[in-house]
Amino acid sequence: MPHNFVPDKDSLFVPSAIHFEIVYLRPDKPAVVPCRVTDPQAKASLHREVPPEEITANGTLMSFDPTRGFVLQNPSADLQGVFYCKAASKGTPQISTKYQLLYVEVPSGAPFVSLRASPETVRGGDNVNVTCTVLGEPEVDVSFSWSYPGQGQRPVHIQTLWRLVHRGMGYTTRVSQSILVVEDIETIDFGNYICKAKNQHGETIMTTKIVSS
Repeated sequence: MPHNFVPDKDSLFVPSAIHFEIVYLRPDKPAVVPCRVTDPQAKASLHREVPPEEITANGTLMSFDPTRGFVLQNPSADLQGVFYCKAASKGTPQISTKYQLLYVEVPSGAPFVSLRASPETVRGGDNVNVTCTVLGEPEVDVSFSWSYPGQGQRPVHIQTLWRLVHRGMGYTTRVSQSILVVEDIETIDFGNYICKAKNQHGETIMTTKIVSS
């Protein structure tokens, strides 16, 4: 979509829908801090909040494109943190939305799945949780589907949730989970529990068994 400059005396930056944006840094592709300006003559700079410093655009590793923002060519983990852009055009400098830059190490691919039942051996009347966990890229959605012995004959509870986990050195991973709960287990419930996890790159199928103790 072409970017047309619309001079705005009140705001030098194209407004963002959110006050705090996340920008993912990957070693294998450029990242963009999307502080676009409304005036092509505006002089923009990129600043880290803590410790306070200006990151200088040198045209090779980092350049400024008024229609896109700051383009980081080979982002590294040391560019993480909270950043903002500052721009000035004939007057008072203005500050953009804040951007949280996070470094991501997880490669693209079908979901990496682990599946476990707790407890693995049960007696009639016990409750069992079967948890299907996927570690993946922060912005890649995962969908889950289940096959299990009592399907269609037994009510089960299925809860799906996800969170971002910051691991050492500032790496960020998305943990997605689907938890299937079988209450008051009966003979019909023993057997294989199959979790199918799917993302935009492919799908992975894992099986675990619930056996009678």
